[in-house]
Amino acid sequence: MKSLVTARLNVPFWCSFRMPYTINVNFSYPVPPPTTLFGLVGCALGIPADHYDLMSQLQINVGLEAEGDIIETYSRIIKRDSRNPDRRTLLIRQKLLQPQFRMYLLAEDRLAQQIAAALINPVYPLSLGESDDLVEIDQVEMHAESKEQATVLHGALPVETGVKPTNESQTVYLPIGFKMAKGKRSWTGVEYRTFYLAPKLELDQPLEAWVAGNRRVVF
Repeated sequence: MKSLVTARLNVPFWCSFRMPYTINVNFSYPVPPPTTLFGLVGCALGIPADHYDLMSQLQINVGLEAEGDIIETYSRIIKRDSRNPDRRTLLIRQKLLQPQFRMYLLAEDRLAQQIAAALINPVYPLSLGESDDLVEIDQVEMHAESKEQATVLHGALPVETGVKPTNESQTVYLPIGFKMAKGKRSWTGVEYRTFYLAPKLELDQPLEAWVAGNRRVVF
């Protein structure tokens, strides 16, 4: 039997989720990708940073509850150069100012209970995005396994379902996992998935969804 864990993620200052395919400007995803949320869960549980076995046991989705304002800041980063190890380069980095998200996590009952407890009392201090981007977590809830046909969703909708939103939304291409080689993360590949995203998605046809109180979500 599986359980659904939900938690509200409040960012009191700002956060950034860097898109990896830009150079001089670091654009941010509008929501924390599933890979980022997996890192958050791992930090709460106290598992090592390079431990990925747990990823195959979880299904993660994210809801956008408050977008926050987009601002741009300048950052000086170290640029690898063996001739000049102190070399820095200046780049523009997008930040999301005080957004609010909701995490949806599906796992077997025992693991779901451990994660819910860890989100309330984490092993390590939690951040969302960069290491100094603070996050406050509340409304941690567990929901028993339950599904129903839904025409409104509160989390991201995978485009591959073939169901489309009828209200205004955006399309995002998010990293959902890492390709593994011999039990370790392979740096040659990241798994991506395309989603529709909005605070609430009104669907053009019913879709089977998981029940999380008065919210509905798919994985």
